[in-house]
Amino acid sequence: MNITASIMAKGSLFVINNPKAPRLSPELAVEIGLNESILLLQLEYWIRISKTEEREGKRWTYQSTTELCEHFPFWGRATINRIIKNLVEADLIFVMRFNKHRYDKTRWFALNPKGIEKLRSVTLADGYPAQFDSDQFDSDQNGTGSAQFGTTIPETSTETSFNTKKEKINKKEKFQLPDWIDKETWYAFIEMRKSIRAVPTERAKELLVKKLEALQESGENANEVLNQSIMNNWKGLFTVKEGRNNGRVPESRLTAEEVYRRDYEAAERAIQATR
Repeated sequence: MNITASIMAKGSLFVINNPKAPRLSPELAVEIGLNESILLLQLEYWIRISKTEEREGKRWTYQSTTELCEHFPFWGRATINRIIKNLVEADLIFVMRFNKHRYDKTRWFALNPKGIEKLRSVTLADGYPAQFDSDQFDSDQNGTGSAQFGTTIPETSTETSFNTKKEKINKKEKFQLPDWIDKETWYAFIEMRKSIRAVPTERAKELLVKKLEALQESGENANEVLNQSIMNNWKGLFTVKEGRNNGRVPESRLTAEEVYRRDYEAAERAIQATR
């Protein structure tokens, strides 16, 4: 018996083809709003199956806005952000960021029992970290006893989606140093940048290589340019001729403190010369 025949035999006239169809609780929608109820139920599911470590005594799930848009294609980014804001203000969820990198803006979500305990349509499970009894939202349409739409939300783990996102980031940010740049000199330059608290991003590294390429095409030696910046603690890259300037650091490269020290020492030497 094929799928269509099986469906018709059970009395269903059609089946939802998308197995990712979200759950819906009319009672919860009346209490907190339709959009808010849909997202809250989805977050509860993700948190329930999440295998992430507990943080601050709570269980979490993490998704970027882009991933949320993929799960809910009928919402735009602004709508999703507004729904999240409403859930936070209603004390229904916590939102944090526990990401390793500052550029990673992925939000982490946890249930907030303070607001959920006040709801009439849901009941918190015993103990904390709390989670819903998701069975209470199963649809018993026409006495069939089957879950809503004949399926549950697919068990796609939070970790899987997050790892996919990290893989995308790694692919995007993978930086390869050209063969014509000496590796030891390049890494020494990066270490110098770290020492002056100016660690370059992956994009900045690409731009620095392009600058070195342009300087090399103009007749400069890329490794000498790097060594010059290392020696003078310069963030940028400049022609060696410009850098030498008769043995002096270019005026435009001096910090305010260096200018003050130079002028002070010059004035002191002038005073001593008149004695």
